[in-house]
Amino acid sequence: MDTINLIELMIGLTALVSFIYRISQLEAKVYRTIHSLEDKLHVKLNHLDNKLAIHVADYSAKKELQDYQIHGLNEKVDHKFDRCWSEIKEIKKTHEGE
Repeated sequence: MDTINLIELMIGLTALVSFIYRISQLEAKVYRTIHSLEDKLHVKLNHLDNKLAIHVADYSAKKELQDYQIHGLNEKVDHKFDRCWSEIKEIKKTHEGE
């Protein structure tokens, strides 16, 4: 082999090795970026999960309060109706007795 071919072969091999090294650097950078985004995504999902849990708990508490209020109003209406009905019966009895 003559020296020109040997030099061309060495330059070609050096270029190939540097190309492969650069590709491996880019691959490592891509994987680091993916892992970084994955970690950020996990943090964001945990944050959203916590916010959802807070809102669900708040909704449940408000719903329970409204249920108590509705039940209380129903009890008041029933009580007023019962009193009114008993007074109507008394008035009927007094008018029937006349």
